[in-house]
Amino acid sequence: MSVAHGASAPVPAAAPAAGSAEVQEQTAVTVVLVDDSGIERRFIRAAIAADPGIEVVGEARTGRDAIALVERLRPSAVVLDLELPGMAAIEIIERIMAI
Repeated sequence: MSVAHGASAPVPAAAPAAGSAEVQEQTAVTVVLVDDSGIERRFIRAAIAADPGIEVVGEARTGRDAIALVERLRPSAVVLDLELPGMAAIEIIERIMAI
């Protein structure tokens, strides 16, 4: 799983070799957005929607909600606001990466 910080775009894993069966069965890169601002989440979701290979599968407003959502959905990437109230960004990142 890649973790993108701030409003940066998620970084997908390396693509499989062309012509392989994995390419034919490959699904979209799945992303969870984490930001306490609904306006920011909508903006990022709209920017991501421009790429048909990326699918936003969930949104969270808090670090705790983000961790639970990532644990449940297992996205390819997380776009994380580094200034969430209540939990330090580094703790959120460490806990998500441990999933």
